Amino acid sequence: KIKNDDGTKKQVSGIKLLLTGASQVINAGDPDREGQLLIDELLDELGNTKPVNRLWLAAIDDKSIATAFDTIKPNSAFTGYKLAAQTRQYADWLIGMNYSRAISNVFQAAGYSTISIGRVQTPTLKMIVDRDKAIINFKPRNFYELTAIFDGSILARLILPDAIKLLLDEDGYLLDKAPLEDITNTIRNKLGTVESYKQTPKTIRQPLLFNLAELQALANKRFGYSATETLEAAQLLYENKLTSYPRSDCQYMPVSQHGDAATILTELLKQSIYASYTPVADVKSAVWDDKKVTAHHAIVPTGSNLTALSGLSKREQDVFQLIAIQYIAQFYPEYKYNETEIIIDIDRYQFKAIGKTVIDNGWKRLFSKVNDEDEQEEDAIILPVLQQGQSVNCTHTDIVSKQTQKPKHYTEGTLIKAMINIHLLIPELVKAETNDPKQAIALVEQYRKALKETAGLGTEATRASIIETLKRRQFIKVDKKVIKATELGHHLIGALTSPQIKPELGFLSNPITTAQYEQYLDSIQNGSGKQEVFLQNLQNRLAKLSNFASLRFTIKPNGNAQVCPKCNARGIRQFKGQFGLYWKCQSCNTNFKDDKNKPVLIDAPKPQPKATAENCPDCGSPVVERLGKFGLFKSCSNYPKCKWTPPKIAKPAPLLTGEPCPKCGEPMVIKKSAKGDFHACSGYPKCKHVEW
Repeated sequence: KIKNDDGTKKQVSGIKLLLTGASQVINAGDPDREGQLLIDELLDELGNTKPVNRLWLAAIDDKSIATAFDTIKPNSAFTGYKLAAQTRQYADWLIGMNYSRAISNVFQAAGYSTISIGRVQTPTLKMIVDRDKAIINFKPRNFYELTAIFDGSILARLILPDAIKLLLDEDGYLLDKAPLEDITNTIRNKLGTVESYKQTPKTIRQPLLFNLAELQALANKRFGYSATETLEAAQLLYENKLTSYPRSDCQYMPVSQHGDAATILTELLKQSIYASYTPVADVKSAVWDDKKVTAHHAIVPTGSNLTALSGLSKREQDVFQLIAIQYIAQFYPEYKYNETEIIIDIDRYQFKAIGKTVIDNGWKRLFSKVNDEDEQEEDAIILPVLQQGQSVNCTHTDIVSKQTQKPKHYTEGTLIKAMINIHLLIPELVKAETNDPKQAIALVEQYRKALKETAGLGTEATRASIIETLKRRQFIKVDKKVIKATELGHHLIGALTSPQIKPELGFLSNPITTAQYEQYLDSIQNGSGKQEVFLQNLQNRLAKLSNFASLRFTIKPNGNAQVCPKCNARGIRQFKGQFGLYWKCQSCNTNFKDDKNKPVLIDAPKPQPKATAENCPDCGSPVVERLGKFGLFKSCSNYPKCKWTPPKIAKPAPLLTGEPCPKCGEPMVIKKSAKGDFHACSGYPKCKHVEW
């Protein structure tokens, strides 16, 4: 349906008008599934019969546009993209609507509010619940490493022999220090031999530019902004023409836009905050790569309208600074250093020492200016120059005791990164699905590829709203940047993954569901799969909801919920209606009045009608005063046989102003309101023109 919004209607009407005079149509939507569907469904709605071509445009500089026009194709060649996007919409809607209602019924009976289920939302909640559990159940373990100092200055770490590797636990830690004590006693004060000495020049390239996820992660870490706040700020910067399109999943730029760098840098350096920086526009970092540009390129400053920054909030200015500095960093040299590696052999045991000599801090100089704790200039670890075969004396040994660290709670930034990198959890998820090693290996490869290629759970445009939905539904809470699942969130995931329920409903919280969907959507996109088959399989799964009542949910009742006196269900919740607050049992739908935020569960006796000195003009019976929904009113005491009530006083007709409406020509009238008198068109509601 066309959205009932004046701006939308105007836009659609404009397109419809243009279609009538056009000989052909060019679909220049975003170069992906959703971009294809967005244009196609509008053309379908408007009944277009004109020929349509498809312009596949990943960037909007002149060279990219010219190339795209040279390779333009019939729109019909991209029907698979449309069907894949359409299928994804159908699937998400069917799952969300049906399972949200079914599971809400169960939880409402236990005294909880409405539950929402989503293909991305619910697995994301499970990630948070799992992290909470891992932290609660964490038990620290001590593990040990052996270091030695040679010739008084060379610090080296033991390379574990195969015999000791067999003693490591499943996480690769050595929990018993006895083998290291034996080695210590063997090598102390003995001479070792330099088995190898090599020095390797190394470079670290400039950091990639921001996509939305990386921008949200850093803004959350640096300033504490939520994912939604960062997206809103990036959107405002885009609307003010300060930065490029914000909802991008790409960290690269078209090579053709490198030529704009000199102008952009010149404009940025005019700002006092960047005036001391020394970028060189000729530097071309690895981000300039046409092959890696997707539907949109990375988020970068445009170099225009910078005067508008002063009129924006601190949040927008902070986000702009992150984007600008990441862009400027591309025009600094690479970070260069020499790495020294020394292998020392002593009585059959080998130790490795690693040294580092910085040659050029390059782009890291820029980040040290803005106090980025992740990119501070690193201290050099200088090792002496040695010769192969040279003898060195073991002057000191140390068995270092360390302790395993518990996992950290997610922040909005780290959660978004985990959603993107959900493919890293696939081996663990598959292990829970099958005991067949060969099948597990094949499934891990398939699902990991599907989730990695589709950038994991959600998209750049939806991840922030998913997190906001989890907050709004009270599944999670945020405390000083840290995200934790609420009791309700734990109950929901606990219910879906319980042994009794998991075979039927475990797929709702499993990221593998997304991987399976994406595999089939890819097949629809390339023409090897059928939309009808996918939807039929989903309908077959939904058909099992007819047996939903037989599933044995174990849900702890909500102690804060009221018990309904009519049906005994713990499901009375507060709502806000047209006439104020009220309470409703979500099991039997009985309504209850609100009294200072508490439900009135026992009906108070209704006040009896009071007699007046008047008689009913219709039947002669006494007139009484009653209490109704809108206060006291008078009526005949013989109700319902006589339904007389005092006639309503007619409202005075609006006074004419003597002027016609400037929009439609109807007479203007004077009306009254709490704010005072105002002039309005007498043609209301067809014409809504108002003058205060």
